[in-house]
Amino acid sequence: MKRLWVSFFAAIRHPIGAGFATLVIAYNGFMSRVGPTRCEDGWASPSIGTQGACSWHGGVDNSPAVNAFMATVACTMAVVAWRWIVLVRREAAEAPQKWADYEAQRKAQLKERGLDCPLCGDMMQRRTAQRGPNRGGYFMSCSRYPKCVSTRPLNERERAMWGDGPPSGKGRAAKRPL
Repeated sequence: MKRLWVSFFAAIRHPIGAGFATLVIAYNGFMSRVGPTRCEDGWASPSIGTQGACSWHGGVDNSPAVNAFMATVACTMAVVAWRWIVLVRREAAEAPQKWADYEAQRKAQLKERGLDCPLCGDMMQRRTAQRGPNRGGYFMSCSRYPKCVSTRPLNERERAMWGDGPPSGKGRAAKRPL
């Protein structure tokens, strides 16, 4: 039984769960205040709703039930909006710490794999030299270029994986005349 209550309270902390709980409670509360259905002129006939409309007295007065339903909807919308605001504020308060944790974890993984930039700590990526003595060959460059201009040659593991550059005749650099 305790688990059921824990699940219920966890569900109503979410905006949709809170809205559904409010809808059920408010609908039952407002509809219990409406009372029996009446004719437009106030006549309380026991046959209204079971045998048809009260055509003799001007029809059935549904305004109390409609008003109760509209109040239920208004209460539900207010509670859902309030819970969404609470949820968004909580997420916004936690976002900087979550982002910092993510960045620290990502930089630790880059450092572990040897792909971290020595200047800024961001990720290095493979690029092809477009000019210079190593034209057409691969090198490692910071992914934040041009903000960070760190470069380095390929290490042995990277050279074994990718080679020194694209095969001859392939890539932009290899097609240009010397």
